[in-house]
This record gives sequence, structure tokens and C-alpha cells, in this order.
Amino acid sequence: MRLRPPPENQLVNLATEIAFRLRLKRVTVTAGLDDAALGVHVAATTVAEPYALRVDAGTPEADPGTCTYPLAEEGGTFRLDTHGGPCNITYRRASPPGGYTLTASIVWKVHWTPSVNPDGPAAADPALPDGASSASTPVTVRESEALVR
Repeated sequence: MRLRPPPENQLVNLATEIAFRLRLKRVTVTAGLDDAALGVHVAATTVAEPYALRVDAGTPEADPGTCTYPLAEEGGTFRLDTHGGPCNITYRRASPPGGYTLTASIVWKVHWTPSVNPDGPAAADPALPDGASSASTPVTVRESEALVR
């Protein structure tokens, strides 16, 4: 993920744009029990697929405090560019020493199938909550003042 302006050079009242390009794959895991002697043959597969990027500004001194962007997939690569987008975080005050902590999370839609087949029909009950993979980075926000004569 790349921030524009860079994380060490954010400015008050200037929108923070995000560029994102990452190769992600859906993740599956299967658990099963196959015991012919007991007559037990059961399996379940859990599937997680990336679908959004959620960004948290790390402070109430930003507007909005969070933005969630849908991810677009092109051949297994997910891309995002928020230039001119409807939701970009704008810091309203300079940061304290050490900066604000911006957190970006890939949000995963999670479902399960009552079989070993990850492409089988998704079970509706019980529904599974979304998952998230997160990373944080400090952002330094400065004020830039100009004198006009």
C-alpha cells in the first residue's frame, strides 16, 4: 500500500490517497472425519476471499475517521487507487510526536461449505463473520502555512 502524500509527509487539510496492488488468493481449509468402522463421513471447508480494504486514520482529528474501499480483481491481483474517490481521510490537526497510527486492513468474506469442496454451495447457518489482516504505519501530519501579501 502506498500513501499519497507519503506517511512521513502528510499535511493538514490535504486528502490522503491510497494506491494498492497486491497478489492475493482465496484461502481454504478443510477438516473432516472419515471412519468407515463407525459409519462417520463428515467434512467442512472454510473459505476466505479478500473483498475490501479498510483504513482507519488512528485519531478523531481526521475526517472521516475510516474509509472502506472495495477491491477490484484482475487475474489474481487486487488493485485500488483512491485518487478523486469519494472517501479519502483528511487529517485536521498536526500530529503529536511519533505521529498518528494509520491502520490498513484487508477484509475477507468468510463462509463455509458442508463438504471437502471449497466451491460447493455455501452454508447459510451459522454465518461466519468477516476476517481481517491488518498492518499499521505511523503518519506524521504537519501544518503548512503561507503568508500572502
